[in-house]
Amino acid sequence: MSVFEFHMEKFMGVLGCGKTTLLNILSHRIEGRIGGDILLNGQPLNKKRFNDLCEFVDMEVRLMPHLTIQELLIYHARLSLNCKQEAIGHRTAALMQQFDLVTLKHEKVGQLHESALRRLILVLHLVRDPVLIVIDEPVRDLDSLSAYQFMTSLQNHVRKHARMAIVSMRCPRSDIYQLLNQITLLFYGEVMYSGTTKQMPHYFSQLGYRCPIHENPAVYYLSLATVDRETPESYAESRTNAMKLVDHFRKNLENCEFPVSNTTNEAPILSCYFGAPTNTRRLGTLINRNGFLLFNSMAFFLSHLMLPFVILFVAIFGVNFTSTGLHIPQSAAGMIFLLIFMTGLIAVTSTCISFMELSPTMFWEVAQGLYNASYMLLAYLLISSIFDIVSILMSSAAFIWLTTFDLQLDIVLKLALVLFCTHMFYKLITLSIFVFIGDSYHVAIVGTLLCCISATVCSSFIKSYSSFLSINLYYPTYLSIERYANVILLAELMNFADGIMEANTFIQISYHHL
Repeated sequence: MSVFEFHMEKFMGVLGCGKTTLLNILSHRIEGRIGGDILLNGQPLNKKRFNDLCEFVDMEVRLMPHLTIQELLIYHARLSLNCKQEAIGHRTAALMQQFDLVTLKHEKVGQLHESALRRLILVLHLVRDPVLIVIDEPVRDLDSLSAYQFMTSLQNHVRKHARMAIVSMRCPRSDIYQLLNQITLLFYGEVMYSGTTKQMPHYFSQLGYRCPIHENPAVYYLSLATVDRETPESYAESRTNAMKLVDHFRKNLENCEFPVSNTTNEAPILSCYFGAPTNTRRLGTLINRNGFLLFNSMAFFLSHLMLPFVILFVAIFGVNFTSTGLHIPQSAAGMIFLLIFMTGLIAVTSTCISFMELSPTMFWEVAQGLYNASYMLLAYLLISSIFDIVSILMSSAAFIWLTTFDLQLDIVLKLALVLFCTHMFYKLITLSIFVFIGDSYHVAIVGTLLCCISATVCSSFIKSYSSFLSINLYYPTYLSIERYANVILLAELMNFADGIMEANTFIQISYHHL
């Protein structure tokens, strides 16, 4: 099989015939031993070369729903191309014009219909100007007009920029069949025909399978590669006929006429001519995009209001540190334990809520080789930490005032520092889980479970260290933030409360002597 510039190749076959597997092999998405060679411009097409010069288009990708088409394209271009903003604007505008997205450029991605969304996904992959575009089932479940619009736009791009496209379909309509230059008909991993669409009718006519005049050639020839499972006899007959066609094509492969390309092996491949941006520029783009998204996200703001409300609830219904009751030490320790535990729990919850929209895009862009996942996590931490600091400072000031009736800057800052360290500890754990588990709901479950186990085992409030049945449980407690946070807060707050009580006692004695 050969694909040349200006051409669009199509893999056709019934469900399970091997179309997707073949595309995955071409794009190096699966590993294993394969027979034959994959060449691009006469040179081996390895995984690195494919990632540099080609694109595999995944139509199932989830994009950021709160960005407009224009914003999404510009941010993606800034992550992909090392050029000025003016060149990025021209590039994205030209692609939107080619794929009929200009009138929709101010529409939110989450509000697009399926046809426009698929064209947008394709445009995102074309920003780097790849030499070869590989697409699996691009028009599946689309209506006839939308499917024709998609394939026409792709064909115009291929012809205008001298590029190549390989697509897979089960059965194209007759109007789409006319757009294809070459076609490969598969029968359960075997090739029944591979060549130009113009010679396909002549090839099968010589074998006794003449397509009727008013019949769609794609549908008719696909029926030859379809097994009739109605009866055992029909199954055996249809399979035997299909295998005969496969054997005939294999034996006469050298006699099949293919178009001859003018491209030589020494010709340079002019693609991605802008090159890739620097890591510093990518980080700046991620910070800019994440900040824009999070600042316009109501869920992000609401998730950062959870901690102040919970701490206010604990302070209002908890004990006063300056009281002289018999159970004040135990009650104070319990309130501090609850404060630390809820801070960690809210860190897990708020991170899952705010990072939910970013994680699918992160996995997709990392798979595209645009950046390392650590850049996205760092950009998110830099943006969210600003809100975390403000939220924790407000919460700490309110907690100290309600539990001691005094407000000193040093004790507020100490409490805020401990709570911030606890919050960041569990936020980093949650983001680390996101790297391995993409679903935010599963991340929330795992993070909450770790928080509960750590609070139970490592805080020494529910279970003291001396009661551990195994010494192996003791040393891991040094890795938890609860071991340090509970001790520091209990000592600082109780000493602060004792100082207030001594000062109040001195004032009362002095007033009595007066």
